[in-house]
Amino acid sequence: MFGFKKSLVQTVIIIAWILDSYTFGSVFLSNILVIALCANVLLSVLMYDYDYWANRGVFSPPALPIVGHIGSVVAGKEQGGVCFQRIYNAYKDKKFFGIHQFYRRTLVVCDPELIRRVCVNDFMHFTDRGFFFDKKLDPLAESVLYLRGNEWKRLRAKISPIFSPIKLKGMLPLIENTANEFVLRIKKLVSESNESYKRESEECNRVISNDKKRNNRHEEVNNNQEYGTELRKGDKIRNGKFLIIKSDNISPAEHNKIDENYKEDSYVKSNYNQKLNGENINGLTQEDTYYLKNNKQGGCCKEEQIESSQEYKLIDSNKEFSRIVDSDELVGGYTADAIVPCAFGVKSHVMDNPQDPFAVALRAFYELTFANIFEKTMRHLWPAFVLFFKIRIIPKKTHDFFYNIVCNVIKERQNGAQEKRGDFIDMMMALQSEDKNVTDKENDFMITDMIIAANAFIIFLGGYETTSSTLAFLFLELAAHPEVQEKMRKEIVQVLEKHEGRVSSEALQDLSYMDMVIQETLRLYPPFPTIQRMCTRDYTIPGTSVVVQSGTIVVFPTMGLQRDELWVVGADATSAAQAKRRKYENLDSSFIFVPFGVETLEPWGPEARALFKELSKRVIESTGDP
Repeated sequence: MFGFKKSLVQTVIIIAWILDSYTFGSVFLSNILVIALCANVLLSVLMYDYDYWANRGVFSPPALPIVGHIGSVVAGKEQGGVCFQRIYNAYKDKKFFGIHQFYRRTLVVCDPELIRRVCVNDFMHFTDRGFFFDKKLDPLAESVLYLRGNEWKRLRAKISPIFSPIKLKGMLPLIENTANEFVLRIKKLVSESNESYKRESEECNRVISNDKKRNNRHEEVNNNQEYGTELRKGDKIRNGKFLIIKSDNISPAEHNKIDENYKEDSYVKSNYNQKLNGENINGLTQEDTYYLKNNKQGGCCKEEQIESSQEYKLIDSNKEFSRIVDSDELVGGYTADAIVPCAFGVKSHVMDNPQDPFAVALRAFYELTFANIFEKTMRHLWPAFVLFFKIRIIPKKTHDFFYNIVCNVIKERQNGAQEKRGDFIDMMMALQSEDKNVTDKENDFMITDMIIAANAFIIFLGGYETTSSTLAFLFLELAAHPEVQEKMRKEIVQVLEKHEGRVSSEALQDLSYMDMVIQETLRLYPPFPTIQRMCTRDYTIPGTSVVVQSGTIVVFPTMGLQRDELWVVGADATSAAQAKRRKYENLDSSFIFVPFGVETLEPWGPEARALFKELSKRVIESTGDP
């Protein structure tokens, strides 16, 4: 009824009728009805259009006012992909169903066969991703990710050949150079940690030796250290770990004096002022300090030390150990340094320098400020709001940095000051040169410096975020499954021996077990937990009378599909689930396993995985030989 929920409109009419005819002159009853009427009118406005799917015969779960079906995401309780996975798990028996993201109509497709139809057979109805931007405000967003319609189609046709396997093979040496630097950085981190450990161990051993010498003059304890034995005032008991004061016959003033004398004692004072890796641990006894220092480096357990509290074992200062690092930060710098030469033709040092200009520009784009979070959320859920208030996608600081970098590289290569390297910039400059011979410029997409910068930027962001996060999850799973890590390391060593230590595309193809490990990581933690398209022309869902109207968002819950036991080989499944799996046994698995997007929509999927495999190989190799 005019977009309002029918049930709420009916409630408003009934309350208004009662208020007009059956209040019986009661002011109290009138006030109650007025409040109820206002509440229902407000609720009707807040839930406007929420009957859209039901009116078209499409199932839609109950929604909340304003936020629709993504209340947990708005409240910060769930990430968007996890939210859609939960919704998928609840209603995966349906081929599709409708939801609302705020007031944005969204069709969630759960059926792999329908996903295939949407992405292949009927792709002409879903050519846009549903992203909007202002070209004047955000010229650096003019890339294949944000462009729509014919502009996207023409640009995609021009640059797709750049990402052919042959062209990407030429970038492998650039990646390998960065990978070798990453190996050296790992070795340097471990070496520095071992040196630091030796210094701390020697200092700890010195303290332990001094404590041994001083221990005799602190044995003022009765041979019978049983708690509760009658002691003289001020007697101290060392019970392995604690200092016990028998205070039954001591006045509060005397007790405080004893406590002060005890804290002034050189033995206790040395333990009160112990520091571990720069962290003050005042208040800990020698046993606690010794335990923390050893436990920090994987030493003996606290229980063993307490049982023999009067025995002190020197720490082995020659022991080798692994350093604890922030894997996301570590591989983030690695992937940034690997992709920058490929995308921009310059060298970065994000791994070694947190203040590197590329690192600063990345932080400006990804920083979790309220403004950034608000902009990205509203752009996804309410694009009209962002466009109306002219909110930028890319911060001006980031925009200026990347645009200037690309323009300088192009200028230097045109002048011959910088040699050509066969990277993305060179390939785009070649396309730019071809445009000079184009006669029908109105029906073609012209390559400008800004277009080159925009696409180099989006390639950099896509490669940086997806690869670094997947590598971090890969490390997590390998740490939890050391047997898999060992098997994968052995395969890497064998393949390198076979190819005489050279990293080539042929060597990458031989890493079959590693490929399976990476694919499983991508299945569990897809870089794109959901894939979004926008209907550009009215579309009738095959086998139904449901019409998807132009402007409707269509979402594929990637994480939900990839973690569904219906599609996971070897997972426990009911007979009904097995029957459903048999139904789709001839279906191309690329429409179930789509961590980088459906390849029809994302033409660089296979090459991106090959690039990622090379990065991963060097990371695992750097952890050491088996």
